[in-house]
Formats: sequence, structure tokens, C-alpha cells
Amino acid sequence: NMTNQFRTLIGYENTLLSWDGIYANDVMNRKKRREGYKAYTDDFLQHIYSLNTRWSISDGMTFSNTAYLVKSSGYYEVEKSAGHEYVPQDTTNQENHDDFLEFIQSYNLDSFYEESDSSDTLDLTLLRRKWIVNSYSGIVPVFTIQKSKFRLDIGGEFRAYFGDHFGEITDFSNPELSDSLGTDWVKYYQYFGQKYSITGFAHLVFDVGDNLKVIQDFQVQKHDWNLDQKKIGHAAGHNLSALWKFLNPRFGLVYSVNNRMSVFLNYGKAQKEPADSQIIEADDVWSTPVMAAAEVVTNSETGWSLNTNSLNFNVNAYRILYSNEQLKNIDVEQEGEYDYYTAGSTVHQGFEYELSFHLSSNLQYQMNGMFNDHHFSGGINKGKKLTNIPVVLVNVGLNWQVYQDANVSANWKYVGTQYIDKENYGTIDPYSVFDVYFSYRWQNLRATLKVNNIFDALYSTHGYGYEGNGYQAYYWPGATRNIFLTISYHM
Repeated sequence: NMTNQFRTLIGYENTLLSWDGIYANDVMNRKKRREGYKAYTDDFLQHIYSLNTRWSISDGMTFSNTAYLVKSSGYYEVEKSAGHEYVPQDTTNQENHDDFLEFIQSYNLDSFYEESDSSDTLDLTLLRRKWIVNSYSGIVPVFTIQKSKFRLDIGGEFRAYFGDHFGEITDFSNPELSDSLGTDWVKYYQYFGQKYSITGFAHLVFDVGDNLKVIQDFQVQKHDWNLDQKKIGHAAGHNLSALWKFLNPRFGLVYSVNNRMSVFLNYGKAQKEPADSQIIEADDVWSTPVMAAAEVVTNSETGWSLNTNSLNFNVNAYRILYSNEQLKNIDVEQEGEYDYYTAGSTVHQGFEYELSFHLSSNLQYQMNGMFNDHHFSGGINKGKKLTNIPVVLVNVGLNWQVYQDANVSANWKYVGTQYIDKENYGTIDPYSVFDVYFSYRWQNLRATLKVNNIFDALYSTHGYGYEGNGYQAYYWPGATRNIFLTISYHM
């Protein structure tokens, strides 16, 4: 009556990634969109262990539990530099001199550096790593009662998190620093994060008669958060704590008109504590803590579904109201980081649909998509669209079973206009991508060929923009034509 399953997953990756977008004018240039963009190093090791238990107590009554432990460590590495020709007697160079000293101080190097009175070149290149060594563990017990007319799940989660965040620098090009510090790694910031979370929930599904189903959920959460920043140089050494308590209800109805058609209504509320960086950017030696509010989401949905032997059709309308929505932009001054900000109130609303039917016994048509409106509903950007969310999305697919062992599929995707900044100055133009898929099986051998973006369209998938010597826009280009061939053999 009881099963226990132990799982472990150990993964390591060392990846060269590109953080910066490319210039807007280079997106449609096949050569420029591929060259000259620096890659950074991301190195990460993670261990995941879990014990999954299921106990059949009696007919219609079960208990399950997942106990887990996750341990991780890794760093993000980049070369940073600052360089200016500085002559002390020339006041026109004072701004460059101040920029250089600010760079020195931001890495807590000013105590190791002595400025020369003579004419000098103040330059510095260094290698920086931002580390995280963390672990979290917990249990997720759930007790279930299943009867003919209802199902009740009562459960919770208990989670403990600890993270050690620190930054190290080395490989100094400036002789004054290299003589003082040598080749050792120098720690310029460190902070410890802790969070203990307790969640309890109840989930009830109750059949009222033969056609009506009622769904009721309640969730309570408590998060105890602490952040301890060490005092290193200009880092003041803040010790912060906060306690969040949330009650999240949800209520739903599903009415079956008949065995082919049904409709549903749903209302729910959820809340989320602020991200650490919304309270303090503890890896920035100048950062000071600020007040940050929890994110509150209320969601209302309704939908209609029709399912027959040859036709499936679903449509859904939703309206989601956010208070203090946590949004982010690319941080143009610190690669590898986001600039978080909070929108006082936002709205996410629209329609989603999916359709599939058989044109013949071996030819199937599929289509899904959405029409939506995501905008700021308050503040200075009231009425503006939220960033990097397409207004329209459409997928159309055909699947042809040529015969039992051969299959051909084609898919067309259309992505509508997207805005890349909260003022809606920059946009990503609509684009279409066409993919094809071939599969053939011969006895125990299967070969699959997939060609994505078969017409080699040039497009962008994401972007960001900001004001700096005029408006600047940057984009990430989407993949051009690419081909995957998979060969598998089944014993």
C-alpha cells in the first residue's frame, strides 16, 4: 500500500551567453547581427534530490509527500574595464578622472590604490565573478479523500532557503593594484539571504447533481525573510528582515450542458512577496534599502468548450488585475542583471482559443491563438502597453499521416506587434515563421527531420529601449533557418 521513490539529478553547465541586444539598424543585416558581440561566461552546478512517498490508506483515501533538497553553486563572469587619459593640471579631464575613481570605489579598490601626482594614464581592466552558493529544502505533504461526488485535498509546504552571494575580482591591469593585490581573488561584496516559508492549502471539487461541478481553493502563506549584508568598504552592511502573510482564495464552476459542451467560470486571488532586488541591490556597494510592496493579482475567467468525435473547440476570456506588478528591464549599466520596478496597477485581458478537427481520416487541422490587451492602468504611463508581449498570436498547423509509418507536418506562426519600453517608443514589428516536420519509421529505426523557419525570415524576439544621448533601441534576433535530424533505434 506504500511506494517510495528516490530521485536525483546532478547537472553542470558552462555557457557562453550574449547579454546585450544588437543595434536596431543591424537586425535586418545578416552579417552584422552575427558579429562583434561579446559573450559572457555562466558556470553552474546543481544537485537535486527528492523522496516521493505515496500511501494508500484505504479505498478513496491517500497520503503523499515529497521531501526535497537542492544544492547549487555557480558564478557569472565578465571582464570590466575603465580607462581615461588624465592630466591633473587639465580641468577638462576632471569628469573622466571622477568616472575612473567611481569605478575604483564601486569595487572597493580605493583603499589599495594611490593616485600619482604626475601625468598618468588611469586605466583598469579586471575580471569579475558574481557567485551564488545556495541550498533549499522542504516537504510537501498532501492528504486526499476521493468519493463519488467530491474530492478533497489538504496539504502544505515547508521550505527553508539559504543563499551566500558574493563578488570576486582579479587579474588587474593597473600596476598599482596588481602589485598590491597580486593574482588572488578579492571579495568586494557579500550578503546572505534566508527565507522560511510555510504554506497550507485546501482544494475541494464537489459535484452538484450530474451537470454542475464546484471548485473551491484556499491557500495561506507565511514568508519570513532575512538579508544580512557584510560591511566591506563602501558596502554599509545592512541587516534586513520582513514578514509576509497571504490568504489566497479561488472559486470556480463548471457546467456541462451535455456530454459534448461545457462552460466554466473562475475567480481567484494570489499574492507574491517582493524580489530581493526590489528591496535592496545588495551587490551594489552604494545601494540602500527601500520599502517594497507585495504583488496582488485578481483573475476572472470564463470559457466554453465543445468536443465531438471530429471537432474540439475551446475559447477563454480573461481579465487579470495587478497591483504592484513586478516588472523588469535590461540593466544597461550592469550586464547580467535586470532593473526591477513596480507598476502601481496594470491590466492583462484578452481571448484565447484553440481548434482542431479532422479534414479526413489522415489529415488533421489545428489552430490556436490569442488577442490580448496588457497595459498600465495607472501612473504616468497609464494606457501604455506592457513590454515584450505580442498583441496577437496565431498558430496554424496541418498534420498528414501519409501512411502508418510516415508523417508530415507543417506549422505557421504569426506574432503581432510588441513594444520594448514602457513609454512605447520602440516596437518589434509583426513577423511570421513557417516550420516543417518529417518523420519515418522502418522496423525499429525512426528518423525525424525538422526544418524551422524554412523561408529564412529575419525577425526579432525581444528588445529593450532607453533614453541616453537620444533614444536607444536594442534587439535580440530570432533564429534564422535551422535544421534538426534525429535518428533513434528502439530495441
